[in-house]
Amino acid sequence: MSIATPPVELVEVRTSDEVAHAGALAVPKRMGGTPRFDAVLMMHGAVGAFHDSFFRNFSTALLDRGVTTLRANNRGHDIVNRGNGRGTLLGTALERIEDCVLDWDAWIGFLASRGYKRILVFGHSLGAVKSAYYLANRNDPRVTGCVLASPPRFNTNQMLASDRGLEFQSMLDAADALVAAGTPGALMPTTFPLRSYAGAAAYLAKYAAGTTFDVLALAIKIPCPVLALTGENELLDANFCDHTSGFAAAAAQKEGHDLDYVVVPNGDHYYTLAQAFAIEHLLAWIDRESLD
Repeated sequence: MSIATPPVELVEVRTSDEVAHAGALAVPKRMGGTPRFDAVLMMHGAVGAFHDSFFRNFSTALLDRGVTTLRANNRGHDIVNRGNGRGTLLGTALERIEDCVLDWDAWIGFLASRGYKRILVFGHSLGAVKSAYYLANRNDPRVTGCVLASPPRFNTNQMLASDRGLEFQSMLDAADALVAAGTPGALMPTTFPLRSYAGAAAYLAKYAAGTTFDVLALAIKIPCPVLALTGENELLDANFCDHTSGFAAAAAQKEGHDLDYVVVPNGDHYYTLAQAFAIEHLLAWIDRESLD
């Protein structure tokens, strides 16, 4: 699916801990949005960045509905980035998930400063995990909806019990050894849950945190309506295989039961051949939520 990309304004925010983030703001020709949303914050996943193509078609579809879109960086962009510019490096390899609240708060504050009052938070992959963590821990009245697109499940025991558990254990052992050797910031190659590089202490903080960042547990605590998506082909992966039953259980426990879950047929992690389906269901969810 290919749709012409609308013009954007390059924008920047600075978090309360002095990390600068870039983003791209697109304003629709027809302002006002839907009854529920007038702007959407779109957050990338691991090793991604605001200019990645994943959100392009989603952005255009929402702009056609009159919703302003903001595709934004968070501190997990790229493997390693310059962080605060004064020696503290960040990126997927070195970030700590709990610090995402500073990034989300800065960008939501930016949208609020531009006059937007009904904000949809739309996270992909690790950006979805972070979105769930932010909303589960911050009762932010500026946010009136949340989309969780293919969030991996960070549950330490579940990952160890999976068919890749031995591989994961070897990653934990390697990280533990580097920390014990007094080099917690040393970068190590990783193969689980993704092939990349990670700082030893950061890897342990992200993946050995029990259920702290388990999206299925976090979703229950999100105070606004939630739409969760998973690509059909992802359900074979250890980090997504229990999404169907897990989100069903979360919806039953969530106050208001306002959690909808959709499997994207033939969808991979980026819904490469199925974005039209994902967009159709996103717009249908928005229209239905607007009538509630």
